Amino acid sequence: MAKVAYGRLYLIGSVFQDTVSAFDLRSGRRLWRARLGSGEDALGLGIAEGRVTVPVDLYGSSAEDGLVVLDADTGDERDLRTFPDSVASSAGDLQDVLPGPDGRLILARREGYDRPFTAYEER
Repeated sequence: MAKVAYGRLYLIGSVFQDTVSAFDLRSGRRLWRARLGSGEDALGLGIAEGRVTVPVDLYGSSAEDGLVVLDADTGDERDLRTFPDSVASSAGDLQDVLPGPDGRLILARREGYDRPFTAYEER
């Protein structure tokens, strides 16, 4: 998955989807690369207000998933938390990560999923 924002390309990379990178669109130069924690696969990218929000599939947990927030300029981790339920899977059912009203995070899934979207309140 990739997203373009603020003159940059943000991209989930590597075979195991365990890195997020930012590239400058003018020069093509990689600005930063952040490796997620062991046992975490990136499921999607949300870019807003200087943050890269990355829902992650936590290995070994079928009941909950996580959320990593990176600084959009540096790739430094700013926040790490868990969701009380599973938001998607590494199979790619998560279609998009969108900013919602009142600071909420909207996770949109592919057609046919039992819940097409979920809104989470950021605390």
